[in-house]
Amino acid sequence: MSYRGRCSRCSRPARAASIRSSAPAPPSRRHPRRGDVVTYQVRMDLRGTKPPLWRRLELASDLFLDDLHAVIQTVFGWTDSHLHRFGSGSTYYSQDNEYYLSPFEVEEGETGIPEEQVRLDEVLIEVGDTLFYNYDFGDDWQHTIKLEAVHPRDNAQPVAICTAGRRPGPAEDCGGVSGYELIAAATDPTHADHTDAVAEYARYFGSDADPAHYRPTPFDLDEINTMLADLGNGDTGQSPHKALDELVHAIRTSNGKQRLRRLIGNATLDQPVHVDVDTAAQMVRPYTWLLDRVGTDGIALTGAGYLPPVHVEAATAELGLAQEWIGKGNRENLTLPVLSLRESARKAGLLRKHRGKLLLTARETACVRIPSRCGGISPQPHPPAPPTPARLRPGSSS
Repeated sequence: MSYRGRCSRCSRPARAASIRSSAPAPPSRRHPRRGDVVTYQVRMDLRGTKPPLWRRLELASDLFLDDLHAVIQTVFGWTDSHLHRFGSGSTYYSQDNEYYLSPFEVEEGETGIPEEQVRLDEVLIEVGDTLFYNYDFGDDWQHTIKLEAVHPRDNAQPVAICTAGRRPGPAEDCGGVSGYELIAAATDPTHADHTDAVAEYARYFGSDADPAHYRPTPFDLDEINTMLADLGNGDTGQSPHKALDELVHAIRTSNGKQRLRRLIGNATLDQPVHVDVDTAAQMVRPYTWLLDRVGTDGIALTGAGYLPPVHVEAATAELGLAQEWIGKGNRENLTLPVLSLRESARKAGLLRKHRGKLLLTARETACVRIPSRCGGISPQPHPPAPPTPARLRPGSSS
């Protein structure tokens, strides 16, 4: 294995993310869809890796390419954080290649065929056929998808299952293949080139840089197939709350949808939840801090309608926001956690603006004077009644 030469993250050649040409579009490479659904055995290789980094899968032949995108993201450990594009041709960058557009490219008005309209059996027909998938046009991760075999399909089979693979998946933004090979060697003490790789990484990025921040994602077959099974559930599952279904639907990345569905499923939202006093106080602490800060006298806002710097600095320090936000933490318009906290409190009916001042609403003025009227978070020996939704708005830090 060789990783010699400066990694692509350091001196990556400029390459257009969008492939355009003044030449006329080549004839379509799509074929008619199969009349039956079969199982495709495919092997996906990450081009340029040595030894090869690959995954073998069994896929339903009627899978659409937008679903295949989600499968590829899962089996290689990607996080769907960059653009991608499928291509069918002799090579990914060849003139005869036909490209299939991601949703972002469609929204941007690119000319081409949306991937969600293309089925796998239109572009992989005979054993030996290949399809290309490029992810992150900067790091240029080129995946080659080769059809190895065609098998009869049982309706009970999963839409996608990973059966084998080799090598861990690269971390996001690690610098392309050369960066991956360098980091793989630098983070593996058993690697033959480990010592040289550690020295080379330090030479490029400094002695304080830790290659473990870009440690490859281990290849775990069981975990991958659990995640693929979640993908197979689609968007049809309904949570106990319509708002959560809308939230899942609003997430653009398949990886994000999958993670949120799993969190919702693990939350057992159909079961009663008892919140003890300490937990309730911790959950609403950012809001109670803000309400106490405003107090009965209110806070005079700046001419632009923001909290004065002294209050922003106090929120940043006392709520521990410096750990989750960059900057000096003294201007509300540049310290979004503070701005979001104030705006969500206003939308929840806890605060209001009046004549250039931030004031408590009538209800919250009563809460300041008589805390027991504020949703049951005053000390008591038994679990309190569920706090009102207005006092438990999402977005609080704990």
